[in-house]
Amino acid sequence: MERNLNKKLMLKVNIINGRIWLPKDIQKSIKDEFILVKIKEKSFITKLTKDGRFFIPKEIRILTGDGKTDVSINIIKNLARTEKIIKDGCIDVLAFVPKKTISGYNILALEEKRELRLWYSTKGRPDEMKVNRFLPLGFITLLGYYQAEGGKIKLKKRRGREINFTNTNLRLIEDFLKYSTQLFDISLFKATINKRVGLDIEEISRVKEKLFIWGIKKENIQIRTGQRIKNFTVRLWISNSLLAEIIDSLMNYFRAQLSEEIVYKELVGFFLQGLLAGDGSFTSSRDKNGSLHSYLRVYEGNYEYIKDYQKMIDLFLGVTGKIRKEKKNMYQYYLFANWSVLLKMLEHNLWCKVATKQQKLIETIKNHRNFKFGWLKEEKLLEQVKSFQITR
Repeated sequence: MERNLNKKLMLKVNIINGRIWLPKDIQKSIKDEFILVKIKEKSFITKLTKDGRFFIPKEIRILTGDGKTDVSINIIKNLARTEKIIKDGCIDVLAFVPKKTISGYNILALEEKRELRLWYSTKGRPDEMKVNRFLPLGFITLLGYYQAEGGKIKLKKRRGREINFTNTNLRLIEDFLKYSTQLFDISLFKATINKRVGLDIEEISRVKEKLFIWGIKKENIQIRTGQRIKNFTVRLWISNSLLAEIIDSLMNYFRAQLSEEIVYKELVGFFLQGLLAGDGSFTSSRDKNGSLHSYLRVYEGNYEYIKDYQKMIDLFLGVTGKIRKEKKNMYQYYLFANWSVLLKMLEHNLWCKVATKQQKLIETIKNHRNFKFGWLKEEKLLEQVKSFQITR
């Protein structure tokens, strides 16, 4: 790995209880910097604490013990952040790695092949996180999922910031994990299965086994019982400030950007697939006169978010939807789905993540007079309508 090193220091230090205190003049020269420390051919990345010391990792402390020893210290040059979001048909994650955490701590970014290695430190040895630098455009679907069903990042005492995703649909959970693997090692996830009282334990065992097959460690899966749960829910979560802030930055950027201009139409489709799977609804019915009424709806508690959804969907489908307040802290975006909108939703697979909604869309198209009159001429869409069958 290219570490971008500069300003090398060689000195003899005294190790006391696995800690090294540096002279004040040296402290000043490396204050707030990430440093690469080498002791007895072993190296590690660290950062000075406020009182001018740093900690030796346990695996190296075994070799050194306490006492006088020679060390080399190199200041590491941080990887410059890029402003280019899309590169060679991929999303460049480096553009979304902040220079500081929300709490104001510096973030070190280094690159090894196509992987980013990231560190930040509040005290003691920095926490490290590895993520893939370049992501396929389909990763935007995960941002839609997270926008709909993910909890907003919160600072947990002694645990850092947490990201989480909660759902009852195992197909969506599997899909969420599939997209997550494109960014990071999903074995870091912890899972909590909340089940209702009296639910067959065999069913929960099957859920637990599926989570294990999809990449969650068995020791990271908990089972809890709740009173108001219809059947069961699965909550995936990770306490990692770096990952939380990167995902939140990606989500906020693309939600806002895709609502302003449709440069990458494919990206909007991916985002909406995830969003609608969590917060969307599609209904269709006939009135007493036999007229068909179909609606797409999205529900959201944040008014700024629902405004972004409105602009995004209106631009994407070429329609004008409306927003109304449902109740305290809840808004609904809705639009009448005419024949053109029905076909666009089918063409861009907006309901492909929820089989029952996709089935409803297909049935609505089949029941539309334009279909009965033979006005659906596009062979690809016509075949999709005729061949559709729900699979479980």
